[in-house]
Amino acid sequence: MNDLVPQISQMIHRLSNGDYFYIHNQPDVNFYFNNFNKTHLGWEVEVRIEAELPASKNKSFCAKTNFLSLTSRETFVRHVEKILGKEIDWHGIITNVFTELKEYIENEDRSIALEDIEEQKGVEYLIDPFIVEGGPNIFFGKGGTSKTYLSLKIALSLMDVEDFLGVVPARSIPILFVDYEASAGTINRRIHSLTNKEIPKGLFRYFAAGGVPIADNIMGIKRAVKRYGIELIIIDSAALACGGRPEDAQTAVSFFNALASIGVTSLTIAHETKAETGNYPFGSVFFWNSPRNIWNVKGVQEQDDRVLEVGLFHRKANDGGLKSPVGVRVWFDPSGKVEIKKSGLPDEWNKEYTIKQRIWRALRDNPRSIAELREEFEDIKEDTLKRTLTRMKGSGKLDNIGGVWMLLSTGDKKDVRGQVSPVFEGGDTRGDNKKDIPF
Repeated sequence: MNDLVPQISQMIHRLSNGDYFYIHNQPDVNFYFNNFNKTHLGWEVEVRIEAELPASKNKSFCAKTNFLSLTSRETFVRHVEKILGKEIDWHGIITNVFTELKEYIENEDRSIALEDIEEQKGVEYLIDPFIVEGGPNIFFGKGGTSKTYLSLKIALSLMDVEDFLGVVPARSIPILFVDYEASAGTINRRIHSLTNKEIPKGLFRYFAAGGVPIADNIMGIKRAVKRYGIELIIIDSAALACGGRPEDAQTAVSFFNALASIGVTSLTIAHETKAETGNYPFGSVFFWNSPRNIWNVKGVQEQDDRVLEVGLFHRKANDGGLKSPVGVRVWFDPSGKVEIKKSGLPDEWNKEYTIKQRIWRALRDNPRSIAELREEFEDIKEDTLKRTLTRMKGSGKLDNIGGVWMLLSTGDKKDVRGQVSPVFEGGDTRGDNKKDIPF
């Protein structure tokens, strides 16, 4: 680091939110730099100047400029002189400040020694296990699967209005909904349709993206995050927010870099690929690689039926294992109200479970022979089925009596042949009489 940097560091301060504050003592002028955005033209930054000058009625000036461009700098100086007057040498001051800021940024050491980093105790969630705190999350699926309604239900939960599928968050937080698909009125109607309770004022902010990509909207979003203390951003939806072809790697990388620069937890709603399985978000592989937590939303609805059966399938978890599928029932009442509750998964999604979970589901109603299990699980190899049954027996979950496989309760290993609902720890997934899968 050269000799200039220690002197500069006494005048420039990096704030906790990533902004820079420059103190210029003679005359008394302060510069604030925030919302840095690197483009193909250079570094754009929002500059706010606060000055106490006797001859000037105006005390502040704010504008966006490319601070490394000489042409942009000259234009910026002319506007400053027009607003704050020509009482001082603005050209000299601004040239020096911009040059010193460039030196500071280029030589700034942002590394942290391991011993100085506070250790995180496991994965932290805003809503366990759906929203991992501190990074990008994705809900993806086909259109018409209530992804937006689910995200608004999450918002209500995080504003301490409603639980989300039985989960009650640890704290209430402010939320910003960045909308590319609907309108303010539509989102207002939808969020009120999900509850009869009063929604706290000021905790839910609506941001009309206006078709402008997230990377180009970054200054306005950062300003809202800073002003209102936003802790979760919901983006609806990825394809419209990324500002290009989602299949292009650079488009996806720019999208996630923009999210990272905002610095808060995000939930992005996305569509799925056209592949037969549909197990991946639509777009570049970076829409899979970049998020820390990904859930696939699937839906089944009969024609003219007001009930939508939804399945939430955990596709990716950077820390920890994948969670079991979650069934959700969405009821669209004729009055306009929408009810979202935890439910059971339709049998057509049975293959989404692990082999152990599928065996448990098959045996919870009736004990079965190996031949009956093989007939039901045609897609599972016989050797794999037998190995899994043997392991489940060894762990005390199953027993085999006279060639018939059956479940065991967790209390004691007695024959539960004929029992409809053996008792395991866990919440309700299939109705009042049937308990959650215990593994």
